[in-house]
Amino acid sequence: MTKRQVESGLEELRPQLADLRHAERLQLALEAAAADEPAQLERLFETCPTRSSPRLDPAFERCFRQTTVEAMQALYDLQRVWLRFRGVHQRWCQQRLWVLLTDAEPPEPVPLQVSEETVADCYADCAIYYRAYDRLATDVLGVDLETWLGAFHPHGPPLVRTLSEDLEAYPGFRERAEAALREATDDETAPRSIDDLADKVYAERAAT
Repeated sequence: MTKRQVESGLEELRPQLADLRHAERLQLALEAAAADEPAQLERLFETCPTRSSPRLDPAFERCFRQTTVEAMQALYDLQRVWLRFRGVHQRWCQQRLWVLLTDAEPPEPVPLQVSEETVADCYADCAIYYRAYDRLATDVLGVDLETWLGAFHPHGPPLVRTLSEDLEAYPGFRERAEAALREATDDETAPRSIDDLADKVYAERAAT
């Protein structure tokens, strides 16, 4: 399809685009940005209805900017917890390999030695933030997490896929982290699972 045909098709859609609700327009804008379709993104901004002028709708612009800020925060949080998990998990695997090869504990002192509990804690952080931001993308923005982060940064989709794969690959760490949470307190109102903590993070982010 030629550029002229694309532009003609978008012009034909202009009346329908003007009738979109903010939530629908934001969802389509995120999908257009993630798919690298600048012409469609421009039309979505241009067709925002305003009371007295044809200029861009300031309310929609503010909403889109806020979504950008939140996406950058999500990308930072997810990359931070994932890198920490990968680091401590790699060190823990090296320790286990040492034991298998030498039939002895690593020599003392080992300042970077980590426990399985530490790895489980780092896994839990990944699971908490992944679930919280995945819910935010789906429930509030109407798109999946890959689409949301991919609309603003090329590293977003591969990070989401890698993090999802790691969470699925090590279910034992989730079980250990969940057990630790259940044993941590007798307070029935305190978060007692990874999902409980994720829901708390989601509520905090959704309120901004």
